[in-house]
Amino acid sequence: MLRTDLLEKLERVAPALSTNNLVPILQHFWFKENELICYNDQIAIQTTLKSGFAGAVPATLTSLLSVSRAKEVEFIDSSNGTLTVKAASSRFKLPFLDEKATEIFTMPLPTKDALPVDMNSFLSAIESCTRSLKEDTSMPDSLGITIVYNDKGFDLYATNDATISYARVKTKQELKEFRVVISGEFCRQMLNLAKLDGTKHLEIHDTYSLFKCGENVLFGRLVDVQRPLDFDAVIDSSFPASAEKQLVSIPSKLELILDRAIVITDSKQDRPKTDITIKDGIAKFFSQSVDRGEVHDQVQLEVHHPDVSVSIDPRLFKAGWGAYDKMVLTKNCLVMSKGASLYLVSASH
Repeated sequence: MLRTDLLEKLERVAPALSTNNLVPILQHFWFKENELICYNDQIAIQTTLKSGFAGAVPATLTSLLSVSRAKEVEFIDSSNGTLTVKAASSRFKLPFLDEKATEIFTMPLPTKDALPVDMNSFLSAIESCTRSLKEDTSMPDSLGITIVYNDKGFDLYATNDATISYARVKTKQELKEFRVVISGEFCRQMLNLAKLDGTKHLEIHDTYSLFKCGENVLFGRLVDVQRPLDFDAVIDSSFPASAEKQLVSIPSKLELILDRAIVITDSKQDRPKTDITIKDGIAKFFSQSVDRGEVHDQVQLEVHHPDVSVSIDPRLFKAGWGAYDKMVLTKNCLVMSKGASLYLVSASH
């Protein structure tokens, strides 16, 4: 095998290595007849690889290959629990586990039951929602992206307690109504694999989701949420339909205003917040911290924006920059929007 090819495949599946050493097999690369797999009990990533070896090798292999200049790598012996790897004039001897140790998990085979949706649009919606992922185990809804099917489309929601992201994607055919939460870890790896060449295909089953892109397959357990958050009610209370007419275009000057606010409020003593006052379409920004000073800015908005005074974390405000083209500030939150996508940021107190 070419060293660079093997290293690229190892790095591709490595995000599914476990960081917990309680179960050693989950911290190993699993080599099978024509495949390479990593599995950490929550997600698994598989790609094709003809290595001529079957067994599980610790992650040390990646580090050793990274500091080699060998053109080719060969697995030349696997006996007595040790794998010998030849890389030019070097020999690596690594402990390995028998292939039987990997039988704790088998990658499900992809089926023809892919979601009937334009995958590029769906992946864009997933990406827009990742800005609100937090993965706080005390808040199950934050552990992933909620997908709800109804009325010929998917509604996607994510929250980190301080923000909510929402997007909607139409489907190509009608389905039975359902609601699932796909994990944040699965979402991030799906976006990474989607950058590779190949037809993209997503399935959602009763307990897991499966994404295929070319020769690569991603498995993820669904998040079990016993008491799901009523996202629609939260959004409607913060941004009722009647408030849509108050949306204004986001001025380009706002980007640097937020950058300056972030610099000033990046303090170890104060919670980041920028005071924003809007009157007659003029938005004034005031940011300060005990150890960094203060900054004043202002920008002209469209005059129909309501008069309001509110404090917002400028980092969360900036997180929506470039992804949305409209916004409105209320006494309770910031709302940014584009088409059917929304991003809500709670006011700071």
